[in-house]
Amino acid sequence: MEVIEVILRLDAENKVAPASFRWQGKTLRVESVSKRWDEEDGEHFLLMTQPGDQVFEVLNRVSEGHWVMVKSFNDPRGKAV
Repeated sequence: MEVIEVILRLDAENKVAPASFRWQGKTLRVESVSKRWDEEDGEHFLLMTQPGDQVFEVLNRVSEGHWVMVKSFNDPRGKAV
């Protein structure tokens, strides 16, 4: 998993959520957080971005102090990135 830079915002429930993130040399604006859940490795987020309505899963590894890209659901070869 690749460490990514994330800009945060407070959502409607005053919880921290990604506003944008930098991945593969591009900054992607988060349109919506469609799901968030906790696992042993940290807090996971399923994000929709603009442009292009792309979907990503990112992970906030709170204990390690960084965010990582878990998966991109947009690879044209059908593989998770």
